[in-house]
Amino acid sequence: MSLPAQIVAVLMLLVLTLAGGYKLGMEVKQGQWDAAKVAEAETRSQALQAAAEAIAKIEVKHQTIVQKVRHEITKETAYRDCIVPDDGRRLLNAAASGASAPAGGE
Repeated sequence: MSLPAQIVAVLMLLVLTLAGGYKLGMEVKQGQWDAAKVAEAETRSQALQAAAEAIAKIEVKHQTIVQKVRHEITKETAYRDCIVPDDGRRLLNAAASGASAPAGGE
């Protein structure tokens, strides 16, 4: 076998080896991914089962609460110290009466 034929044979063997290794690596990675998905599905199923059991344990109790109503009346209002400027009062009165006056005009 000539030297160029040997080089081509070695290169083809190298390419086939790399392709086989790539395929094997992909199969291993796919297996890991499948195992992770199965574990995730099992975990989700267990969590849903635990939630369903916890919800089933809840007891609903209806209870009527009867007590006296307390009324508190404040004699001092917070609005007593509020001071509205004349322009503000004029705008409020105009809005309440329905008269349309420009905001800056008289």
